[in-house]
Amino acid sequence: MLIHPLRQSAIQLKRLIKSSLEYRHIDRYTTHIAGYQNLERTANDCIVVALMRNAEAYIQAFIEHHLSLGFRHIFLLDNGSEDASIDLARGYGKVTIYECLLPYQHYKDELKRYLARRFSYQRWCLIADVDEFFRYPGDETLSLGQFISYLNRYDYDAVLLQMLDMYPAGPIEGGNQQRRDGDFLTDHCWFEIDSIQRRQIPAGLENHLSNPDLRIYFGGVRARVFQTEPYLSKFCLIRPNARLYQVNHHLVSFAKVADISAALLHYKFLNDFPRVVAKAVAEKQYFQGSAEYQRYQDVLRETEQLTLRSPYSIQFETTQQLVDLGVLAVSDRYQSYYDILQV
Repeated sequence: MLIHPLRQSAIQLKRLIKSSLEYRHIDRYTTHIAGYQNLERTANDCIVVALMRNAEAYIQAFIEHHLSLGFRHIFLLDNGSEDASIDLARGYGKVTIYECLLPYQHYKDELKRYLARRFSYQRWCLIADVDEFFRYPGDETLSLGQFISYLNRYDYDAVLLQMLDMYPAGPIEGGNQQRRDGDFLTDHCWFEIDSIQRRQIPAGLENHLSNPDLRIYFGGVRARVFQTEPYLSKFCLIRPNARLYQVNHHLVSFAKVADISAALLHYKFLNDFPRVVAKAVAEKQYFQGSAEYQRYQDVLRETEQLTLRSPYSIQFETTQQLVDLGVLAVSDRYQSYYDILQV
């Protein structure tokens, strides 16, 4: 059922006031560390905004991957790193670093809304975690600017991204991958789809869905191995505006959702996964006091040399492979747009 226009306006006004108050609060606790603070952009430019904490294992590969895709700039908000994350990130000219020490467990959604609004209002941005690597249909030959141009042509302001947990062929602990030079992008090349559950996009968010085939994904390898049910879908490629609202780091409301989906390759299971899990359990900073991480820890304790690869695992090759497998949705209109540009 559609919301009455007057009620819709009241909801949007209430959210606008809330967003303004939380923006001012977070801004008071945010300080600039390095990089450009102002960036001129065109409508087809896209930036990355990300929270960062103790991310030295990922940060160089994360930055280099997204800059190589064609993102104009990366804005990082550090949340109290105690490792070399900041020093590694400040070595890149197209990276800006800020710091905010407000507690993640209480402000994770607010911090992401702040980043999108401050650095990308009315322009496209990817809101990503530093262990998530963006891919879009046809990115092997279609430039990011051309991809964003398609989104602008039809006045979309949100794209659904499907997260795929990537893992190595052997045990996730004690492997030979070198953490800082991006080797994990090659070693962790396996994923699975048989363990993914697909459901309708939640009702009541007042989004305009341009493709009825879009679905929300749950589960995956974490469901099979750890008996958890993680939310694998995120509306995190967005064009923030006065209408669109980021409900949390997975959902939006009042958005015109694109007729295609894209991917986040998620490299969670690096070789110090047990240490990361133990720290998360001790700090209780994630959802429900890090209950999911407690389950990870239980399985790790029960299983020596845990290996995630199974007969159902698939080796990642291209984004077209994800389309052919039905992981990503591509409309006829997008396919025609892509085909014309390949001539």
